[in-house]
Amino acid sequence: MRFSPLAQNLWSLGGLVFWLVAYVLMIRRGVRDRSYSMPVIGLAFNVAWELYYSVFSQAPAVERIGVGMYLALDLGVLWTCFRFGPEDFRSDLVRRWFRPGLAVMLGTAFLLIRQFAIAFNDEVGHLSASIIVMVYSMLLIAMLLRRDSVRGQSLYIAICILMGDLCGAFMGLAAQQNLGADAGMVAWIVTANAVILACNVLYLTLYVRLARRDGVPLWSRA
Repeated sequence: MRFSPLAQNLWSLGGLVFWLVAYVLMIRRGVRDRSYSMPVIGLAFNVAWELYYSVFSQAPAVERIGVGMYLALDLGVLWTCFRFGPEDFRSDLVRRWFRPGLAVMLGTAFLLIRQFAIAFNDEVGHLSASIIVMVYSMLLIAMLLRRDSVRGQSLYIAICILMGDLCGAFMGLAAQQNLGADAGMVAWIVTANAVILACNVLYLTLYVRLARRDGVPLWSRA
């Protein structure tokens, strides 16, 4: 499959817009519900990845600017997690150590991403991003099931995540096409994105079922 420059630009713009909107909605929903919208481990790796590839990597300037925009809003999501995270757990031990643990996770995630980039020559972060997003998509489902409620979530967040990752799937394929990647790497990108999108659809379905069970309005809750 070959992508024209126009198609590549449209997929890139779509992914950027959908994920930026998702971050804004996550911050808004987190403040309103006194909760957070991202799984803690996924959030730590997200922020660490965005910090590394917007500031410390040798990626093209335009990509670093886009990642920097993600980072700026993701810091808002991180604030909701830092502020309201302890309230999400019943254990006094977890509540007491939640914030120090979050700081350790961020530092560890940054170190791992940096070393991964060096070890696998992941200069623009496509490989590490595919792994992080895939695991994040699974953790999102786990968080929804653990809470057994839609606290910190909304239908619009779920839709934006799905659409953002759909755009990201095509962006990943286009990037590998431009880089002249071998068949193994292309197969990995296809497989990872298939898993990501399947998880996104499952997450959206579970959200709708939980919202209907609890009488939470779908479309008026942003």
